Amino acid sequence: MDPDPDPGPDTGPVTGSGPGLAPVTDPVTDPVTDPDVQPLPRGGFRCRLCQITAANRPSLVSHLSGKRHRRLRSLRAERREQELRSLFVSGFARGTDPAELRRHFGTFGAVTGVVMDKDKGAFAIVELSEPSERQRALEHPRHCLGGRRLRVRPREHKTFPRPPPRARGPPEPPQARGLQEALGQAPD
Repeated sequence: MDPDPDPGPDTGPVTGSGPGLAPVTDPVTDPVTDPDVQPLPRGGFRCRLCQITAANRPSLVSHLSGKRHRRLRSLRAERREQELRSLFVSGFARGTDPAELRRHFGTFGAVTGVVMDKDKGAFAIVELSEPSERQRALEHPRHCLGGRRLRVRPREHKTFPRPPPRARGPPEPPQARGLQEALGQAPD
C-alpha cells in the first residue's frame, strides 16, 4: 500500500526544529478534533494548552504548527514521561539530606534527581531513570530511612485549572455597591 505522496495542508505531520526545540512529528489530521482545541460558541477556537484564541481554522492550523504550541506540547510530553519515573516520598525526618534519599532509592536504580520541599522539608520527589525502577521501588514492602518508615507513592499528575480569561473592562471591586451606598449616605 503506497502512502499518499501529498497529504495536504491539514493532514501532514507538523515537524520543526530550532534553538530549544526538539523535532516534533505530531500529525495534525483535523485541528478541530485536537484535545487541546476548544471550539467557541460564536465561531473561532481556543487552544487550552497555550491559552490563546484563533479566529478561524487557518489561524488555528498556523498556531498548532507554531513554535510556542510545539514547545508547550513537547514540555507537557516530557513532564508526563518524568511522572512515570518519579516517586512521591514522605515520612522522613526534617532536615534529611537529599543525598540520603538518593542513596536509599539508588538500590532500585539510577536516581536522576531528588527535589525536596523547600518550606517544610516534609516530602520529596525522587526521579529514577526508568519506569521499571520506579515500579520496583513501589513494590518494595517497606522503606525505612534513619529509623523512620517512609511513605512511597507514585507521583500524581496535578493540574491547576487556569481561571477563564477576564471579561473586558475593569472588574468591579467585591463590595463596590455597598461602599457607594455608604458614601452616599455619609455626612460631608
